[in-house]
Amino acid sequence: MTSLPPALEFLVSTFPHPKLKKQFPGVCHLVVAQDADTHHDLTIQAGEVALSAPSGGKCDLRITLSLETFEAIMSGKLKPPKAFMEKKIKIKGKVGLAMKFQRVVDAVRKAQRTSKL
Repeated sequence: MTSLPPALEFLVSTFPHPKLKKQFPGVCHLVVAQDADTHHDLTIQAGEVALSAPSGGKCDLRITLSLETFEAIMSGKLKPPKAFMEKKIKIKGKVGLAMKFQRVVDAVRKAQRTSKL
Protein backbone atom coordinates (compact mmCIF):
# COMPACT_ATOMS: atom_id res chain seq x y z
CA MET A 1 0.00 0.00 0.00
CA THR A 2 1.20 3.50 -0.83
CA SER A 3 1.88 5.85 2.07
CA LEU A 4 -0.51 8.76 2.45
CA PRO A 5 0.46 12.20 1.17
CA PRO A 6 0.78 14.79 4.00
CA ALA A 7 -2.52 16.54 3.21
CA LEU A 8 -4.44 13.27 3.49
CA GLU A 9 -2.46 12.24 6.56
CA PHE A 10 -3.48 15.46 8.28
CA LEU A 11 -7.15 15.01 7.30
CA VAL A 12 -7.14 11.55 8.83
CA SER A 13 -5.42 12.77 12.01
CA THR A 14 -8.05 15.51 12.47
CA PHE A 15 -10.79 12.92 12.99
CA PRO A 16 -12.86 11.90 14.91
CA HIS A 17 -14.45 15.31 14.91
CA PRO A 18 -17.61 15.43 17.08
CA LYS A 19 -19.00 18.67 15.60
CA LEU A 20 -18.99 17.23 12.10
CA LYS A 21 -21.25 14.40 13.21
CA LYS A 22 -24.20 16.81 13.03
CA GLN A 23 -22.86 19.32 10.50
CA PHE A 24 -22.00 16.73 7.85
CA PRO A 25 -24.65 13.99 7.94
CA GLY A 26 -24.46 11.06 5.60
CA VAL A 27 -21.71 8.96 4.09
CA CYS A 28 -19.12 10.59 1.83
CA HIS A 29 -16.71 8.55 -0.28
CA LEU A 30 -13.72 10.72 -1.11
CA VAL A 31 -11.52 9.43 -3.95
CA VAL A 32 -8.22 11.28 -4.26
CA ALA A 33 -6.14 10.37 -7.32
CA GLN A 34 -2.45 10.69 -6.58
CA ASP A 35 -1.43 9.76 -10.12
CA ALA A 36 -2.72 7.67 -13.02
CA ASP A 37 -2.17 4.40 -11.12
CA THR A 38 -2.68 5.36 -7.47
CA HIS A 39 -5.74 6.66 -5.66
CA HIS A 40 -6.78 6.86 -2.02
CA ASP A 41 -10.28 6.00 -0.80
CA LEU A 42 -11.56 7.71 2.32
CA THR A 43 -14.99 7.43 3.91
CA ILE A 44 -16.26 10.30 6.03
CA GLN A 45 -19.21 9.30 8.20
CA ALA A 46 -20.57 10.37 11.58
CA GLY A 47 -17.63 12.69 12.28
CA GLU A 48 -15.07 9.96 11.59
CA VAL A 49 -12.88 8.99 8.64
CA ALA A 50 -11.81 5.55 7.43
CA LEU A 51 -9.08 4.77 4.92
CA SER A 52 -11.31 2.64 2.74
CA ALA A 53 -14.27 2.80 0.41
CA PRO A 54 -17.67 2.69 2.16
CA SER A 55 -18.72 -0.79 3.24
CA GLY A 56 -20.97 -2.32 0.64
CA GLY A 57 -20.04 0.52 -1.71
CA LYS A 58 -23.05 2.54 -0.51
CA CYS A 59 -22.64 6.24 0.04
CA ASP A 60 -24.74 9.41 -0.12
CA LEU A 61 -22.00 11.34 -1.89
CA ARG A 62 -18.91 10.47 -3.90
CA ILE A 63 -16.31 13.18 -4.51
CA THR A 64 -13.48 12.44 -6.94
CA LEU A 65 -10.55 14.81 -7.34
CA SER A 66 -6.81 14.89 -7.91
CA LEU A 67 -4.30 15.13 -5.09
CA GLU A 68 -3.24 18.53 -6.43
CA THR A 69 -6.83 19.84 -6.21
CA PHE A 70 -7.28 18.31 -2.75
CA GLU A 71 -4.11 20.02 -1.50
CA ALA A 72 -5.22 23.36 -2.98
CA ILE A 73 -8.58 23.06 -1.22
CA MET A 74 -7.04 22.08 2.11
CA SER A 75 -4.50 24.92 1.93
CA GLY A 76 -7.23 27.47 1.23
CA LYS A 77 -6.00 28.34 -2.25
CA LEU A 78 -9.15 26.88 -3.81
CA LYS A 79 -12.73 26.66 -2.52
CA PRO A 80 -14.71 23.46 -3.22
CA PRO A 81 -17.51 25.25 -5.15
CA LYS A 82 -14.97 26.95 -7.42
CA ALA A 83 -13.15 23.65 -7.97
CA PHE A 84 -16.48 22.10 -8.99
CA MET A 85 -17.24 24.94 -11.40
CA GLU A 86 -13.77 24.51 -12.92
CA LYS A 87 -14.48 20.76 -13.29
CA LYS A 88 -11.63 19.82 -10.97
CA ILE A 89 -14.05 17.85 -8.77
CA LYS A 90 -16.53 15.21 -9.84
CA ILE A 91 -19.60 14.80 -7.65
CA LYS A 92 -22.04 11.93 -7.68
CA GLY A 93 -24.94 11.75 -5.25
CA LYS A 94 -26.56 14.30 -2.98
CA VAL A 95 -25.48 17.74 -4.14
CA GLY A 96 -26.83 19.30 -0.94
CA LEU A 97 -24.40 17.18 1.05
CA ALA A 98 -21.61 18.24 -1.30
CA MET A 99 -22.30 21.86 -0.37
CA LYS A 100 -21.70 20.90 3.27
CA PHE A 101 -18.26 19.50 2.41
CA GLN A 102 -16.95 23.01 3.04
CA ARG A 103 -17.59 22.31 6.75
CA VAL A 104 -15.14 19.41 6.64
CA VAL A 105 -12.58 21.63 4.92
CA ASP A 106 -13.09 24.40 7.49
CA ALA A 107 -12.71 21.96 10.41
CA VAL A 108 -9.44 20.59 9.01
CA ARG A 109 -8.07 24.07 8.31
CA LYS A 110 -8.91 25.16 11.85
CA ALA A 111 -7.11 22.11 13.20
CA GLN A 112 -4.09 22.96 11.01
CA ARG A 113 -3.95 26.51 12.37
CA THR A 114 -4.26 25.23 15.95
CA SER A 115 -1.52 22.63 15.48
CA LYS A 116 0.91 25.29 14.19
CA LEU A 117 0.55 27.42 17.32
